[in-house]
Amino acid sequence: LAPWRKRSPASLLRFGLAVARAIRDLQPDLVHAHSTFPGVFVRLAVLSIPRKRRPIVVYCAHGWAFLQDTRPPMRWVYAILERLLTPLADGVVHISQHEARSAAERGIVPTAQVTIYNGLPDAANPARVAGVRAKGKLVLLFAGRRDRQKGLDILFDALKLVKRRDIILHVVGDAVISEAVVSTPPGDDRIVSHGWVSPQEMEQLYSQADVVVMPSRWEGFGYVALEAMRAGCALFASRRGALPELVVDDVTGRLFDPQSPKELARLIDGAEIGDLERMGDRGRALFVSRFSADSSNDSLPRFYDALASSQVSRGVTSLTRRPIET
Repeated sequence: LAPWRKRSPASLLRFGLAVARAIRDLQPDLVHAHSTFPGVFVRLAVLSIPRKRRPIVVYCAHGWAFLQDTRPPMRWVYAILERLLTPLADGVVHISQHEARSAAERGIVPTAQVTIYNGLPDAANPARVAGVRAKGKLVLLFAGRRDRQKGLDILFDALKLVKRRDIILHVVGDAVISEAVVSTPPGDDRIVSHGWVSPQEMEQLYSQADVVVMPSRWEGFGYVALEAMRAGCALFASRRGALPELVVDDVTGRLFDPQSPKELARLIDGAEIGDLERMGDRGRALFVSRFSADSSNDSLPRFYDALASSQVSRGVTSLTRRPIET
């Protein structure tokens, strides 16, 4: 609906106007605003619509801006803005308990809210691929943006402290939103950089990995953790954001302080293949039991239905055309 090249004032203005036009022209029963900027524009757009004709507005921050590792004054401003905009949403979807707790601590208390973990469809062939691991090597995998949030620089700092030489680190991804691109240290033959790869290549890399490393500075959820568990990989993850909800310490992986590359280096130096395989198997079982796509996909329409029923009971007319289908 709106051309988008970069996060500039002009692009944001075009986006905001397109959102307002779409709501006016489509007259939807419900608008789901996903992430910060859509959340701002959707909630402001509905102010121009008479209250009894407004669509239901559902907002999912998918990572509160005030939880980013930025300057404290900016985090304070983000929290104030979210608190002011909260009454303009009928319901809020949190993607983790960490997100829900953090919102409540800052006075963001929606009328209706729910926590729905993300999910993924199971892999067509989730079994580990036999014989593809590098013989005699500990295979590490990092997948994500080369931006500050994902902490690739923390992993590189830890690698400088790792004593063992029998490791290979595969790095998948590139920079997306940050000017401060994390560059690969020159001269370290233990690191293999791939850039962005196809889903098929990604599955192959997961199947080869002994452990997936997630050194994120902040994380609203962390899809890579689900992909790793789906593939039966152990996880070394930072003790930040929602990651402690996804990685069971000493069971499906290990948690570490991202401010201490030494701690991560010790985990890598002490990693044993047998332990990692057992953690990967437990992670795979946890994925199947808690993080399927069906579970998350079923939960969201139920929340929509609950909000729709509440609106109808209050005599709101925007839902009279047809019921919301699940």
